[in-house]
Amino acid sequence: MKIKNLLFAFLLFLCSCSNKYYSEQEFYSTQKVDSHVHVRTTDDSIANLAKANNFQLITSFMFVSA
Repeated sequence: MKIKNLLFAFLLFLCSCSNKYYSEQEFYSTQKVDSHVHVRTTDDSIANLAKANNFQLITSFMFVSA
């Protein structure tokens, strides 16, 4: 069982060594989506920051009558 765990850990390590993620220099040019945002303010700072960082914000609104 230990050998299987070591082999799994080694394979996981090898997979993590790939360069499939974007670099820090690509952060602002890479499109990103945050699909769970709660915006409960009239201040547009969050939206401006998201736009500057190339994020699309998706939030859902549910109206429930009391």
